[in-house]
Amino acid sequence: MIQLKKLSNITVMNNRVCPICDNTENIIIREIELKTYDFHPLDKNYKLVQCSNCGFMYNDTALKQVELDEYYTNQSKYDNKDVVSVGAGGITGLDKIRLSESAKIISKYIYDKDSSIIDIGCASGGLLYSLKEMGYVNLTGLDPSPICIERVSGIGNCKTILGSILDKDLKIDQKFDVIILTHVLEHILDVKKLMERLYDFLNKDGIIFIECPDSSRYHLHVHAPFQEFNTEHINHFSESTFRNLSTTMKIHIVETGLRTFKIENGLDYFAVYGVYKKTINNLAKIEKELTIDEIEKYLLISDNKLTIISDFINSLTYKNVVLYGIGQLSYKLIKITEDKQKLFFVDGDPRNQKRKIYGNVIHQPVDLPNLIDEDDSCIIISSFISSSSIKTDILRIFSVAKILPPKIFELDKLVENAI
Repeated sequence: MIQLKKLSNITVMNNRVCPICDNTENIIIREIELKTYDFHPLDKNYKLVQCSNCGFMYNDTALKQVELDEYYTNQSKYDNKDVVSVGAGGITGLDKIRLSESAKIISKYIYDKDSSIIDIGCASGGLLYSLKEMGYVNLTGLDPSPICIERVSGIGNCKTILGSILDKDLKIDQKFDVIILTHVLEHILDVKKLMERLYDFLNKDGIIFIECPDSSRYHLHVHAPFQEFNTEHINHFSESTFRNLSTTMKIHIVETGLRTFKIENGLDYFAVYGVYKKTINNLAKIEKELTIDEIEKYLLISDNKLTIISDFINSLTYKNVVLYGIGQLSYKLIKITEDKQKLFFVDGDPRNQKRKIYGNVIHQPVDLPNLIDEDDSCIIISSFISSSSIKTDILRIFSVAKILPPKIFELDKLVENAI
């Protein structure tokens, strides 16, 4: 059975104060069980809560910011040039399109091509490259990943800073006209502390541009069950919470807006952005976040999809089951799979290979022919977004090895056919 407990209307003291209004009480919406690889720093269940005051929704994690900083420094998924995540920084064609559009939106507020611009959490620098293509020349990229910073340094006339923006020892020796955070704030534990730091680095007439996944539209395309409630996304923003973000600081909201763009599986992904400026007197008031109904829809759809997958996996009679793709969906599947002993793990990301889950090593894809019993094995592709490309790689590996591939199940198609 799936252990995804709905615990609405229970008000509790929390690990985190509300990142928006500092309220100390919340309402538990859902606890989602997770199992990551052994010794993963984020290997904890996901406790989705709602602030009982302003309604902001977040993961009530006990993690500390120093732990998150270390994770993004040493284990950033954006180190991998093949990653297709929204925040990869323009490595894929679709992400380049997204960031080119981001640059156009931001450029509406930048009147001087010499304006000093910093992209915080720049990943591989796709947004900076788009801005450079538009003629902006005073560009800086900041990221905790050394590999990402090395890539960004290859963008001509772009300065780089290695580190976390919340590291008190980080040296930034200038102020900026434009500060950008695209798909970063959902990863930050102390949102107010970050905003205060940004304020200090912002020139008097400068702007802050922030973009995050849009929690009010999670339910419109559930890319994979509970995908948005994952080990890394600990805050959930909408237009109203972006407006609320300006109420507790000396900044005012200039504009909020909604974005829709395509990701690798061909479906739409939804984001929200906000533009902020400094102000002396902030008279804005907190407005109640009202997206709980949309979140409940997302949870219900995710429940249904995960139940289909769980029932399928637990019904399999194969001696060996290879789970290909050790990511956010697998972290949920591993926890609810009844017979864990027959699972083999494979992942294409070099960061995951050789790590272990329940003591069992995560193999690289080329190991597949050695893992399967031709007559009594199957491969399950867990990734919804990259399913087609993964299947192509699997078939190629077996073709090279001159071995017939076993039965391959694609979970995205399994769910689509069952609904």
